[in-house]
Amino acid sequence: MIPTITNIGLEEEFANIQQWTSINKMKINLAKTKEIVFKRPNPVHLASVANIEQVRTAKLLGVVCDSLLSV
Repeated sequence: MIPTITNIGLEEEFANIQQWTSINKMKINLAKTKEIVFKRPNPVHLASVANIEQVRTAKLLGVVCDSLLSV
């Protein structure tokens, strides 16, 4: 997760995640990886990293959240 105000860019944070998974002998399946951006209504569209699909809803452990933090 990257806060709104930060010195770290999306590319650098994704590189950190890739490094962490490599150290922990894990792989990121980019075909199954999705990105959800939690935001206020009507903001500008943010660019994604590494061609990861950006979605408006995500289901985690049976709970569906949307980008406006509704469940």
